[in-house]
Amino acid sequence: MKKKVLKKIVTASYSKKNELDKEQVDIISGYLTRRELRDYIRALKQIEKKKHLFVDMSFSPTPEQEDLLRKQFSGKDVVFQVDPDLLLGVRITDNDIVYDMNLQRTLDAIEEFIEQQYD
Repeated sequence: MKKKVLKKIVTASYSKKNELDKEQVDIISGYLTRRELRDYIRALKQIEKKKHLFVDMSFSPTPEQEDLLRKQFSGKDVVFQVDPDLLLGVRITDNDIVYDMNLQRTLDAIEEFIEQQYD
């Protein structure tokens, strides 16, 4: 399937509210071959991934912090997750870009620097 056709089909899968229309997806998927269906699903996942912003924190965010991030990324659905593996930090995933700011990463970088100095 050509990219132009795939893009048109994917945009037709969304309602006027810019939400995925399940009925439309069912109708479209009935007409596609197995390979086309795989490409279609992959394209839908990429579009959905662009719409979401994942924020992993080592603690539960306060309502002020949530409002600040929602205002900062106004065009996206912000999803907050508590990750106890993060040590005093935050990881923000925006599509394929990951912003990772935590104490554990800083400590690992310091340890690696010290090991390189003594080798």
